[in-house]
Amino acid sequence: MNRKNCVSGIFWTLFFLFFLYLDVQMGENASYWPGIIAKLGIALSLLSTLVSGMKWKSEKDEKLFPFTGAQLKRLGIALALLIIWVVCIRILGFLTSSVIVMAATGLIFELALSSKTVVRDLIVTVIFAVGMYALFTALGITFPKGILI
Repeated sequence: MNRKNCVSGIFWTLFFLFFLYLDVQMGENASYWPGIIAKLGIALSLLSTLVSGMKWKSEKDEKLFPFTGAQLKRLGIALALLIIWVVCIRILGFLTSSVIVMAATGLIFELALSSKTVVRDLIVTVIFAVGMYALFTALGITFPKGILI
């Protein structure tokens, strides 16, 4: 288990370093919270890697990659959605791309997809978008601009 945690800790450290790199390119107002999240993610993933690496010697042999095909497929979809979101922020803007990716995530990973759950997910997405816009406007934080809001 510690070997897997060590490998995943390295992956997440690299991910948050990339996230921090993207954050540095944003404006000062827009990069405050993403910067905190990136730095916290780097610290926690490094801590996880360090602790797992120290415990690595005491464990017995185990499979390094125990994921099933279905788990890998879901992970790949989630990673693709994350990459699409990051790319679309500059094109469509933060709010629009976040709404689209949030709706897509809800619809793709819904276990019991029906018209009722689709409507529910879309309503939650719209409420989330309106709430985020109101909160950011009240705090005086500007969204990264794109073609749309």
